[in-house]
Amino acid sequence: MYSYPVATNTVCRCIFGMVLCAVLFTRLTIDLLAQKYIKIDPSKACSYYGEGTSEELVTFPPDQQALDFVATVTKTTGIPQNFTLLAGNVRNALAHYDASTGSRQIIYSQDFMKKTLANADKWAAISIMAHEIGHHIIAHSLSTTNGVSKREQELEADRYSGHVLRQMSATLAQAKSAMEQQPDATARGYPDKSARLAAIENGWIEADEQAKKSPTSDTPGTDKRPGPIERPPTSTCSVGIRSTPAGAVVTVDGVRKGITPLTVELDRDTRYSIEMKKTGYDSYEGTIDCSSRNVTEVLEANVATIQLRYPGDYGRCSLSLRISIGDKSFTPTSNLFTVRNVPTGDQNYQINGQIACPFVGMCVAHGSGSINVADGGTYDVGWLNTAIGQCDVGLR
Repeated sequence: MYSYPVATNTVCRCIFGMVLCAVLFTRLTIDLLAQKYIKIDPSKACSYYGEGTSEELVTFPPDQQALDFVATVTKTTGIPQNFTLLAGNVRNALAHYDASTGSRQIIYSQDFMKKTLANADKWAAISIMAHEIGHHIIAHSLSTTNGVSKREQELEADRYSGHVLRQMSATLAQAKSAMEQQPDATARGYPDKSARLAAIENGWIEADEQAKKSPTSDTPGTDKRPGPIERPPTSTCSVGIRSTPAGAVVTVDGVRKGITPLTVELDRDTRYSIEMKKTGYDSYEGTIDCSSRNVTEVLEANVATIQLRYPGDYGRCSLSLRISIGDKSFTPTSNLFTVRNVPTGDQNYQINGQIACPFVGMCVAHGSGSINVADGGTYDVGWLNTAIGQCDVGLR
């Protein structure tokens, strides 16, 4: 009579185990789907203290506290968020710009944020987020572009964080607290610690002066918040520029940008003039803007490499000639002679010299005319006696 309870308990345990397994499996599946490996370009990423990062990172959804910090900054400035926030395996926090897609990310270390909050207060963590947000709001390329170095971009983001924290009523010491924790050694390509602290202070003072002029002036450390600051420069886009052949010098609005192939950063809603120049080719001139996405041009050669051929004759004559085609002059030294950098298209030629034949004698040679020069073309030298000691020579 004790078999039924045992059987019932066994069945219950089995059912409970199956349910528990299903719950655990579902939870595990959700966790696995939540994490994601992403590839970034380290040359277009800036971490808060300047440490390097790997190309592949594992990321997770952000925690609520980090989301709240970001929301506080964006609401204070009145500027909409133009980036994605992710937690991941980085040293502290970094901003990344994907030039191929135009997407922007902020990736932060949850462990670093916890330690920052434990060692200081919420303002240190918020200032770090404000710095990284500043990179995106100001539309930094996060690499040296248009003459703006990564060092300058870091100082701009520091100044932005100081400005925002003053708007949020943080004291100057609170605005600088996170940067005060930076090691004295400066990462390569980054401004030194004193310069960054000065940039934060400059932004804080600027916002403080604006607040004092406002009829609703506040006092640092209170919960009052001034209105939004002036919107920073418009966002940018990346445009790839290619030429065939490669190696053309590119200028945009008269400013040299580099040699093809290359990518340039442009301000949105602005149209630019573009020119590509390469020796031996006609220049390309046009206009580009963010709708162009990619510019690819085939450059037309304006000089050619040709061959002059004199197949010889039964008299075994030899030619000693000076030939000019367009502005290119030369003296052939063989019966099949290569000439480079000859202007293309219809070109006038002049020929002067002597033609000596062992059994016939020598003649003074003159000739002129025009030929259509094409790259890779072969042109024959021909001659005809016109009088005693005189001959007419030409190209065909």
